[in-house]
Amino acid sequence: AHANLLTRNLLHPISAKKIPVGLIGNVATHPEFRGKGMMTQLFQELERDAKSKNLKALFLWSDLSQFYQKLDFQAFGNEIRIEIFRSEVGKTLNTGVSFNEINSLNLADSDLAMMGHWRSQTFLSIERSPEEFRKLLRIPDSDIFSCRQDGILSAFFIIGKGADLTNVIHEWGYDPKISFNEFLHAAAHAVFQSFKMDSIIMLAPANKKLDHAPWPAKDHAVCLAKIFESSLKDHENDVFFWGLDSI
Repeated sequence: AHANLLTRNLLHPISAKKIPVGLIGNVATHPEFRGKGMMTQLFQELERDAKSKNLKALFLWSDLSQFYQKLDFQAFGNEIRIEIFRSEVGKTLNTGVSFNEINSLNLADSDLAMMGHWRSQTFLSIERSPEEFRKLLRIPDSDIFSCRQDGILSAFFIIGKGADLTNVIHEWGYDPKISFNEFLHAAAHAVFQSFKMDSIIMLAPANKKLDHAPWPAKDHAVCLAKIFESSLKDHENDVFFWGLDSI
């Protein structure tokens, strides 16, 4: 059995307060050793390690919620999921926003800065340096699209990430001069023009105002969590993980 524990900081975008947390990923047990309590022992060791590092919470991403409930992990936070079907998007784009796919190696430092600037501001999200951002963008099958106005990156989105999030727009942002409706239509149009997908999903922070969203939005838990500091529970709906930060 094995699992990875990655120590990161949740960052408040205004006060710059940092909260150390642990992200758990790559959890698996060899088939011959399942049902023998090895994962329970492993997670007990992970928790001891996390507490020794003064981490305030552990977070993980899995559909096996009932299994992790036995390990005292509970659904945490709230995010918005918008599902868009190819049949609902016209072949003609009636907006001034147009996206082109780009290679991460061709992104200038100024592009990364604008991507971070245009991302929807959340109350608490993972701290990420420009160097970490550039490294994460090199994860295979992470497709990046950008829109430029007067040569400056004014909107972007990322769809896919390795074997995960294959049809999910999980990071995005745009100049407030662009409406959310325009952005979403243009992004959907670009994806369906580029890939043979029947539908896509866009993830958004719960505090994002989706005024006049052209497709219905559904609430969904952000992840599974084990919280060690009670004050973090008070900000449960203010935490959002951008897709490149989840493991």
